[in-house]
Amino acid sequence: MYNELSFSIANEKHRAFFMNGFLSSSKETASNLHKHNFSEIHFITGGNATFLVSENKINLQSGHIMIIPQGEFHCCIQKDTGVFHNAFQVDFDVRELRTADIGNGVISNLFSEIESLKKTGDYAKVSAYVSLFCSYLCPESKSIAEPVSDYGFIIQEFISTNYNKKIKLSDLAKELHLSERQTERLVREHTGGSFKDEVRKIRVNVANRLLASSDMTLSEVAEYVGYESYAGFWKAHNLY
Repeated sequence: MYNELSFSIANEKHRAFFMNGFLSSSKETASNLHKHNFSEIHFITGGNATFLVSENKINLQSGHIMIIPQGEFHCCIQKDTGVFHNAFQVDFDVRELRTADIGNGVISNLFSEIESLKKTGDYAKVSAYVSLFCSYLCPESKSIAEPVSDYGFIIQEFISTNYNKKIKLSDLAKELHLSERQTERLVREHTGGSFKDEVRKIRVNVANRLLASSDMTLSEVAEYVGYESYAGFWKAHNLY
């Protein structure tokens, strides 16, 4: 019986297929020559294994993974005593056999997660390993990082990580690559207040936490949150 697991890579949904819910035990005997309708990823730890893929012999060492394209006849023809080997199919269109060395520790951890499935039935961590293996072996699954376009996120991060510095609206505008007028409008749109208001709010919030949980004096707290004088801090503190 096969179980199907859904996972996402680069915002695209994919499927993995596991024999017997991925709980099949490894055997040291060779397998019969066969093929699948989907690409198959093999992984081993604790020794070496040799596979016949079409007419080629492929040796996998401990910590290696391999993907065999769909429709390719293959089988395992030899395993070291004590080697752990397992495999699952994925719905990626792979045109050539690929291997990668991702480390024995990673694969050993996956086998531990597979073992824990007998008790938990929770595939969340296994799904993360499936995504990791696919990212190594399926080039079309590579994720890319793009500049953050969520202005609300950038504004909040900028203020919350720079509140104790002499930051100005122009600094945030430079970060957003916008004019100061556009930046102030976005700040109000995403926070409900002005840039200065938001800086004061977080300074006072941090100050209150420090006063409640530390032995710092008022002057030390004022300096810590970014005020050059105690008077400026006290004025801001009384506003909230």
